[in-house]
Amino acid sequence: MARMIPLNPPPTVVLGEGWELIATEAGRYAAGLMVTLQARNGTLQACQQVPLAHPKKWGAFVQDVAGRSGYTTDAIVAAIHELTEAIEILLRPRRPPPADPHEAHDVATPPTRPHVQANARFLRDIVTDAVDTLAAANEPPTLFMRGSAVVRVAPNDTHAVPLSVAMLRMFLDHAANFERVVRTPDGEVRVPDRPPHDVCESILAVPPQGALPRLTNIRSVPVLLPDGRLLADDGYDHDSGVLLRLHGLDDLRTDMSVPEAKAWLFRELLGDFPFADEASRAHTLALLLEPFLRPMIKGPTPLYLIDAPTRGSGKGLLADVACLIASGRKADVMSLVHGNAEGHEKRITALLLAGAPWVLIDNATSLISAPLAAVLTATQWRGRRLGKSEIVDVPNDATWVATGNNVELGDYPVAVSSAQKHQPGETA
Repeated sequence: MARMIPLNPPPTVVLGEGWELIATEAGRYAAGLMVTLQARNGTLQACQQVPLAHPKKWGAFVQDVAGRSGYTTDAIVAAIHELTEAIEILLRPRRPPPADPHEAHDVATPPTRPHVQANARFLRDIVTDAVDTLAAANEPPTLFMRGSAVVRVAPNDTHAVPLSVAMLRMFLDHAANFERVVRTPDGEVRVPDRPPHDVCESILAVPPQGALPRLTNIRSVPVLLPDGRLLADDGYDHDSGVLLRLHGLDDLRTDMSVPEAKAWLFRELLGDFPFADEASRAHTLALLLEPFLRPMIKGPTPLYLIDAPTRGSGKGLLADVACLIASGRKADVMSLVHGNAEGHEKRITALLLAGAPWVLIDNATSLISAPLAAVLTATQWRGRRLGKSEIVDVPNDATWVATGNNVELGDYPVAVSSAQKHQPGETA
């Protein structure tokens, strides 16, 4: 039966001016994750159990805190979202200790955490110690520099997530024992403390160069590197900055000749697709090969357009087939809403920051977009994050694909059209 358990240390988000939102306990129920939230301003101001899976039920607590603190409901809702990741990390199941003491050698001994004094010191010194402990604990690496942003790639995941203050506080708390020095009549005493909020903000605002490994690509297939190496070992490669997540590749054939592989591609894989001409077939072959060769290409790559005169010609299926071969899953999808250049910019930024290896613009009617034209001619992208005023720099290493019927092209020469012809008797 589910029950609420105390969170130690309790995740905290600072609203400002002394106001904090604190998650004190949480539990998983049939309806989802339930958490007890407190709003404090030196003293307890509000407390309520909130179902994190149902944001519509946050209303009473959010309105109560907004009325007391003067902060907007949007700021309070954003703070609750920020707490969620830290709560999930705390609630992850951990391996229990062995019942037989003779089996203790099979269980990793928890590392001795360094101690960091979190008060009565210059901010720069606390930040330096915090960064050092974070870097030492980041092995094998899960925290990276993706362009100018600090991101996390969870084990077995293929997407990077920008690190929030709440997430960074949680990682710092696991990396070191933060303590506060308190003066008593008997002398100074060290008491446990949480990683300071301003320290976390400083690390994320100006990430220390060289402390975290750079993340250039996340791939799910072996890739060729600029120096000619074939990278085929699961995990992070420090020299290239490529993170490989290889799953389900144990039974692949490695003895197929080039003519046999070519015949398989064109006859077995692509034989039933109604290409308009040989150029379209060649463009599709380039689309299939690019994800394996992308780290070798220093410049921008073209957008691959899978165009057709009518619906029902197999455009989406061809895009899915190509993406599944290259990544083992379907592509990350974005839409191009006419006249929403700001939305295009933020969506492109979010996908590149996440390290998406493949971006699909599905069912496009027009590819006229200033942000899209900019990213297709750049190797480094600079844009605003979703929900933030922050501007980040990230590498543009994705394969860009679009599908549509009679698509209107933008004014950039890098687009490659892979057209299909309509087959008699096909339905729209």
